[in-house]
Amino acid sequence: MPALTSEAAELPPVDSPIFIQTNGPSADIGLGDWYSSNQNGFGGGYHYLSVEVPCGWPTTLDIQIDLYSPEINTFAPTPRIDEIGGTTLDNTVFELYDNTTTFGGLNTPGPGAPGSLIQRVFPPVTGQAEQWVRFYTLPAPVACGSYLLRAETQGDDQNGWRLRAGHDSDSNPNNALPQNYDNPDGRAGTGDEIAISIGQTTYQHNVTGMVECLLNYQYVRPNVPDVSFHNFDLDGNQRVTYYPPSAVFDPQGNPTPGSISGTVSGSSVWNGGTQTDRGTGDIVQNPEPGWWRLVTCVQADNQFNQEGQTGVPIFLEPVPEPDMAITKDDQRKLIAVGDVLTYTIRFINQSPTTKQVPGAAFDVRITDTLPPSLGFRSCRLVTPSLAGSCANRGQDVTFTLANPVAAGASGQLEIVADVLPTSTGQVLNSATIDYADLLKNPQPTGRAEDLDLIPSAAPLPALVVHKTASLSLDSNGNGKADSADEIAYTIALTNTGTVSATGILLRDTPDANTTLIVGTTTIDPAGGIVLSGNSLGDRYVQAQIGVIMPGESVRVHFTARVNNRLLDGTTVIANQAIVRGANVPDTPSDDPSTPEPDDPTNVPAGGSPVDSPPTAISLTDFHIVTSKDEVTVLWTTGTEVRTIGFEILRATTADRALAVRVGTIILARGSGGGGASYSYIDRSATPGEPHNYWLVEHEDGGGTSIYGPASSAAVASDVPPYQVYLPLVVR
Repeated sequence: MPALTSEAAELPPVDSPIFIQTNGPSADIGLGDWYSSNQNGFGGGYHYLSVEVPCGWPTTLDIQIDLYSPEINTFAPTPRIDEIGGTTLDNTVFELYDNTTTFGGLNTPGPGAPGSLIQRVFPPVTGQAEQWVRFYTLPAPVACGSYLLRAETQGDDQNGWRLRAGHDSDSNPNNALPQNYDNPDGRAGTGDEIAISIGQTTYQHNVTGMVECLLNYQYVRPNVPDVSFHNFDLDGNQRVTYYPPSAVFDPQGNPTPGSISGTVSGSSVWNGGTQTDRGTGDIVQNPEPGWWRLVTCVQADNQFNQEGQTGVPIFLEPVPEPDMAITKDDQRKLIAVGDVLTYTIRFINQSPTTKQVPGAAFDVRITDTLPPSLGFRSCRLVTPSLAGSCANRGQDVTFTLANPVAAGASGQLEIVADVLPTSTGQVLNSATIDYADLLKNPQPTGRAEDLDLIPSAAPLPALVVHKTASLSLDSNGNGKADSADEIAYTIALTNTGTVSATGILLRDTPDANTTLIVGTTTIDPAGGIVLSGNSLGDRYVQAQIGVIMPGESVRVHFTARVNNRLLDGTTVIANQAIVRGANVPDTPSDDPSTPEPDDPTNVPAGGSPVDSPPTAISLTDFHIVTSKDEVTVLWTTGTEVRTIGFEILRATTADRALAVRVGTIILARGSGGGGASYSYIDRSATPGEPHNYWLVEHEDGGGTSIYGPASSAAVASDVPPYQVYLPLVVR
């Protein structure tokens, strides 16, 4: 099955009714293209897109950059059309720059600027079918970075066009593309995936009588005080909605928990601004870092700009996203002056289970800051496959990894330190992990701590921490944690000593194969404070319990949901809490059902029947209709639970291994757990020839379910009777 990122390097999606259109400078600004118009107050400008070449791209492969219908063409069919401003057909110009040329906004770089690789003028054509044109080939080895494309339409015409980039196997861009065209190894999250970003462009929606929603992805950097989102010339119709990474997403732009309603711009003006001034836009204070989703819903015959943050690239498809987790432990609780401590630091890129499109982590750096009570001895990379270095400067020990960490990959580091003669009380050692995605966007810093205690002469409390787990939702009743099952955890803290345990703090990070269900964290008896676990975006449990008197017990409860996709090799879901206090060292929870001390609490994982795969939908109809002119794929869902969208595969035989993807991801339309009806016209298929189609459903945890095949003669009864295994929840 093609990866979710397959053909991500084609823009805009072939089946989207909203397409890119570049206007000439003398076209009226009221048509919707602020960037190119000479009425924008700055004398006009151009459109800019970038081919993002990752540093993991194979050194032996060149990259072909193709343009679809780059010229003004009177033959262009609806809904993607070229529009003629007057009686004269105008030229278009496209120019590609190397990876040293940066986008400066509006009209920078200009024609012939330093770094230009090719500038080509396309004269208009009439009566000629649209086709792909091989624009430029980046020869191997291709240096990683952003290759900027400038698009220009002269005069007052409006040009609709498309762009793609990848490694083609022949010189004819109109032949079928090879498998893994833009993802050479065919695996998501290894760091070799090409993407296409937008610096500035204009969108056009032409389908009569329909409201369509445009989905953009844009990255918000960590630690910024505020961001402003901008749009232009929406003519005051429909809606704009912003979805932070942790918000519940609705592709139709409806309000959901965590979403933010945007301002819809009027005719020929910016939201919060004027025709010539962006103004304030929509300001969001203390924004959540990560990939935001911007949904813009418009009526037919509307051309507009959705810019988001000025100067920040924007995407039409999700970008591979890493998610690094880090832990550290010295396997000690009580220590003494003169002890030698060995800290083990472990990390894992858990994006296959937590992100829509898993991504490799680049520029990984782990920093361990030793407290004043410890003296550095040594450091090393334990995992044999790791390449990199470790260095000590003062109390900081820094590990720098030389290679990206692929999705699902993990590693282990080690630091050895002495407990110095002047040490007393608590010894808290902290580590951080910093990294970036393939576009070099910095990701939120991950943290891990280890707390030991040098005991004084005074007696200490004796805190026993037991953790139990049970399947509160076992969808198929097999007693194992499968996709979307729910695990209820209880952590019991009992002080069996004669001294009060003070300043007690509990932290529990769910297994990488599970996700905390926000709002399920409770403390019994009441009196403590849930610091993390009940607010949108929380990914771990942290409970401030305070004092536990001798003989008293406190219980903390929470529930986690099993992700749609488990990490390779997963046989158990393991979870362990850490408890610490002013007079209590780091104390791991123990599974009371086993004889081993201080061991994680495990729940068996896996075991879904092969012939009845778990799926987030119930498919009530899936068939093909063939006429003399076209092939149409139709399907209907009875329910949809956490479904992101669908892709369609096609082959001339019943062998799915030979199938190719047609079109791009079709966003899910069901809401509130309900279903929807869909149709897709496959214009690349030849009517009258045999075709087999498969439907691939993509889910928000990264999982997929495949249905089919359906052929041109198939009917609804040909669809396998899949059962709904997932809980009905509002996405």
